[in-house]
Amino acid sequence: MARPQKVSDDEILAVARRSFLDHGSGCPTAKIAEELGVSQAALFKRFGTKQQLMMRALLPPPSPPWATIAGAGPDERPIEEQLREIAESMLTFFVQMLPCITLLRGSGTVDEEALLGHFDVPPPVVGHRAMTDWFERAMAAGRIRRCDGSTLAFNFIGAFHGRVMINHITRGHFGPVDVATYAEQTVDLLMRGLEVST
Repeated sequence: MARPQKVSDDEILAVARRSFLDHGSGCPTAKIAEELGVSQAALFKRFGTKQQLMMRALLPPPSPPWATIAGAGPDERPIEEQLREIAESMLTFFVQMLPCITLLRGSGTVDEEALLGHFDVPPPVVGHRAMTDWFERAMAAGRIRRCDGSTLAFNFIGAFHGRVMINHITRGHFGPVDVATYAEQTVDLLMRGLEVST
């Protein structure tokens, strides 16, 4: 009978993610293995190569968490409340994932084909479809005014992705993202243009 693994894959990936983000793509796998208390050979046995370990540690999930929330709605709660919930999840996701994707793309070891080929449907496409469908369902229910759902989804996602991206490339010039406040203010601004005319 095989011995139970002392360190789970999730624990390895969490340490690898933090190590790559802290020290860059050149971080030795030996350093990651040492922190975990396992051998470098054990890492490669589970994940194959350093490149595969980086991909697993830094790539986003196939469906962003906020896309799952959007897929379940809209429900009976106020539209603003639901959009704030999605927006907060979206902002949190972008704050966590943008440095990971930037590091992967800048590592020189992972090409675009490898990144996109990892998914049946790229996560940004999954997210855009989820938000488009959410807005279309809200329109069909008469809860927001009619407009193009795809364009609205791009604008909604872009408001949050852009905020995080600009802060990332300016190395925090605008300060940390206050998730709750920024989500609330952006949704409030958006809703002024989506209110159903009476």
